[in-house]
Amino acid sequence: MTLKNMCTSNSGDAVDARRLSWIDSLKGFAIICVVLGHVLSGSLTAGGVPVSHSFGPHLFQAVHAFHMPLFFLISGFVFSLAYYDALSKVKVQLADLAVSYVVFSALIVAFKVLCARFVNRPASFDDLLAIWRLPISPYWYLYVLFVFYVISAFAVKMRVPLLALVLVSLFLSAFADFISLAPDFCIWRLLFYSSFFCLGILAHRAGRAPGWPVSIAALCVSLTLCAFYWSPGWADGPDGSVGMVHTVPVVSTIVALGICVFIYQAFKTVKWLDCRTLALCGRYCLEIYLLHCFLTAGFRVVFGAFGCHFVAIVIISTILSTAIPILFAMWLERLGVHDILFRPAHWFKRRAARSE
Repeated sequence: MTLKNMCTSNSGDAVDARRLSWIDSLKGFAIICVVLGHVLSGSLTAGGVPVSHSFGPHLFQAVHAFHMPLFFLISGFVFSLAYYDALSKVKVQLADLAVSYVVFSALIVAFKVLCARFVNRPASFDDLLAIWRLPISPYWYLYVLFVFYVISAFAVKMRVPLLALVLVSLFLSAFADFISLAPDFCIWRLLFYSSFFCLGILAHRAGRAPGWPVSIAALCVSLTLCAFYWSPGWADGPDGSVGMVHTVPVVSTIVALGICVFIYQAFKTVKWLDCRTLALCGRYCLEIYLLHCFLTAGFRVVFGAFGCHFVAIVIISTILSTAIPILFAMWLERLGVHDILFRPAHWFKRRAARSE
């Protein structure tokens, strides 16, 4: 299932017919955190953050403690909403995922080759030959989501108990750093994020939020661990995030779970969080996800060349890298070609149905 199937507003599939507005807002919050995280990581990796702005590494650490786990929890929720009882529709979603993964991996490699002097992580066209096992950032999410959908659909078909899946995935997530299995594959991410996807399924099947006492207790545990394991700043070396909370084995899983549970509870029960701006971002989170990385890199270089203040770069880059994909998607919708780029399998299926 592609993100567009989590958030599209103009199709007639199961997700649109049963959309929950608070889920759109939650997706919007999550995708803004993703964009913000990439803006911060790009600036920190490039050395564009002055020492005086120490809040940069702290904000980066705070966002990365939960933003992708939250995204996978939402993905699991929507898988259950749309396909748990309608597995026949999964094949088209998987085709969309696969096509988007290959196409945008090729585009990001071409972008990095053409702009090699400006990017933090150079790539070559040889990297495309390995995307079947080593995804190119940031499109590893599509790779992992594809695998989760295949496994989850099979588990549902085989009637594997959901509670068993959740318990196994929690173990795999907590001890992902200690499992040395097929290092040439994207194994760590598959293991680490599996629990959040399964918990998303469980959250939808349960039909209710965990409750404020449980959510607040979970958040307190997470914050307590953060207090003990919080990194003071960006480390020297190619990966400056080493030692931060989201890189600490076991702790990273517990921290992310606590924060995700609290955020899920808040968006499900607090009405004012279900706002139009966040819902709009949620409906177009696929487009934002696929396109923002091209924009954040460009804005970092352009604004940096003009000597803009770091705080201004972060704020403006995050806003523009979120808004421009939405406007671009709306323009494509008006032209009637939106799905050709973002939902090709669905577009092809509709075309085939019309020709019959």
